Amino acid sequence: MKDNKIFLDIEEEEISIGLLRLSRKIQDCELFFNINLLNSFNFSREKDFILKKGGRLYLFVQYQTYDEVTKCTYSFIANKFYDTKLEDGTHYDLFSNLVEETYLLPEYRDVDYILLTKEFLSDFSVILLPDNLVFPIQEMLLSPEQELYQTIQYYE
Repeated sequence: MKDNKIFLDIEEEEISIGLLRLSRKIQDCELFFNINLLNSFNFSREKDFILKKGGRLYLFVQYQTYDEVTKCTYSFIANKFYDTKLEDGTHYDLFSNLVEETYLLPEYRDVDYILLTKEFLSDFSVILLPDNLVFPIQEMLLSPEQELYQTIQYYE
C-alpha cells in the first residue's frame, strides 16, 4: 500500500500596520496625553519593545491600550530606539557613544510611531488622533520576509 504524505502549507500572511508621523517634535507623554483626551480608552507606557541586533539590545518606547468596544489591543511603538545596551545586560561599553541610529523600519525614517494590533485587524480609524499634532495614519503591509515582521511574531 502506498503511503500518503500530507504537507502542511504554513504560509504566513502579511500583517497590516499603521505608520504615524508627527507634525512637530513633541514628547511621548504630551502626544499620548492628547490622544487619551480624545478617546474612551487610555494608552499607557508598557514594557519596552526590544530588538536584538549585532550583539546589542535596542529599546523602543511602547504605549498600549485595550478597547472594550472592538475587543482589540492597540500598541504604538516608537520607530527610533531611545536606548541600547549590550546583550549580556551591561548598559555601557567603551564605544557606546558610537552606536548608529537604529530604526524598526529603516526605510521609513520619517515615521515616528508604528501602530500594531494584537489581533492584526487593520481598522485604525477607531483611534482618534489630535489633528494639530499628527498626520493621518498611513497603512502598510508587512511581509514575512521583513525583519520587523519576524520580531513582532516573536513577541506575540
